[in-house]
Amino acid sequence: MKKIFLSLALLSLINVGCQGNLENSFDQAQIIISRDFGREVISQRLVDIQEGTALLDVMEENFQVETAYGGSFINSIDELQSGFTGKKNHEKLDWFFYVNGILSQIGSGDYELNPEDLIVWDYHDWDKAPYLSSIVGAYPSNFVKGYGTPLELKIMCSEGYEDEGENLKEYLSEEGVSNVVVSKINDEILKEGQSNIMVIGLWEDISKHEQLKEIYDHREKSGLFFEIGDDIKVLNQNGEIAATYEQGAVMVSVLNGYDVMSTIWLITGNEEKDIKESARLLYKNPDAIRGMFSVFVSDNQLIKLPFIQ
Repeated sequence: MKKIFLSLALLSLINVGCQGNLENSFDQAQIIISRDFGREVISQRLVDIQEGTALLDVMEENFQVETAYGGSFINSIDELQSGFTGKKNHEKLDWFFYVNGILSQIGSGDYELNPEDLIVWDYHDWDKAPYLSSIVGAYPSNFVKGYGTPLELKIMCSEGYEDEGENLKEYLSEEGVSNVVVSKINDEILKEGQSNIMVIGLWEDISKHEQLKEIYDHREKSGLFFEIGDDIKVLNQNGEIAATYEQGAVMVSVLNGYDVMSTIWLITGNEEKDIKESARLLYKNPDAIRGMFSVFVSDNQLIKLPFIQ
């Protein structure tokens, strides 16, 4: 368990900042308010912004917000308060915000919204849960907008999943993602960390690649709430087995190393039809995963991960 001063430092990194100025162009961004790792969507709306608008300003204008630490930290949204800040009996429950799928590296007062940004504010327990740095629920903004400068996307497919890769390329290209490349899985590119990467295939096949296996082997730190073998076990936020399925597929996004903003998406499992169905969601029905942290698919059933009963 982290010491209290380290916990406060983490919270300050997430929320601290100063308010920006309103000027110039007018546009909109989308904000989703949720709790328990996207399990419950409390509110979602389009908000008006102007060039240079700070997220903190927009939150105060559009939601019932309370701040702490001199106004730099969002302590409460729509009356759902921090369980840690200002409490005698500290509970590690707080608000975290994601910019186009990436946990923000600066405070809400310092982040200037861009047109068509998708912001997810999620209230969750951070006592035992891993440091969740990337989520799938901002798709396709994860790739269209990115965090800062959009990166090129490489879709890597194991044998038999090339059609899914090409369909995704077509969809994302139409959405505005440039330089989408479909290829076989390339170990060197996986290690470089310069591009966003989406890997599609049976776990039996893709787990042979060192970088992907390493992510899985460190799943308790990476935020992978599943275990794949002859069956698939889905985990709760504490990493405990919550349910077991004979077959299925998972969709998850993680940062590709430290000090990088590139991500690796895994669409994998032990059943071909569920893997292909997961990929199809991304180009047929992307709104189905909006706001989710990661996803498990089995027999057309869509389950949010981590699994919370």
